Amino acid sequence: MNYIIYCRKSSESEDRQILSIDSQEQELLQIAKSDGLNVVKIFKESMSAKTPGRPEFEKMMVFIEKNKNYGVLVWKLDRLFRSLKNMVSTLSDLTEWGVEFCCLRDPVDLTTPQGVLLAQLISAFAEFEVSLIRSRVVA
Repeated sequence: MNYIIYCRKSSESEDRQILSIDSQEQELLQIAKSDGLNVVKIFKESMSAKTPGRPEFEKMMVFIEKNKNYGVLVWKLDRLFRSLKNMVSTLSDLTEWGVEFCCLRDPVDLTTPQGVLLAQLISAFAEFEVSLIRSRVVA
């Protein structure tokens, strides 16, 4: 199976987040190499996940839908999505297309009910965190 890497950061400002896009990419490539995974494409973008219309995310989804049977590697679940609704929709599409999903920092087994629940909880907390940050900025 071939794999795709997706890296995202809301902002490339060093003071804003823990790991740069390049650092995410390097860490994922190291894991792929050590596990013997064939990475064929890397999608990177610096854009908030809550913003609709992420171009690289959309390109990745179109690529996967056309080519099927790929695996997707991400650094953390919240790099791919920031809302529970988006997570459920995206994972539903990936599952339907036969795509294996691997997350380095949030290791969940999406083939089990417990793994799906854990992914949903992580996504719900990420969405909650975004809401808290937004309310603090507005206040």
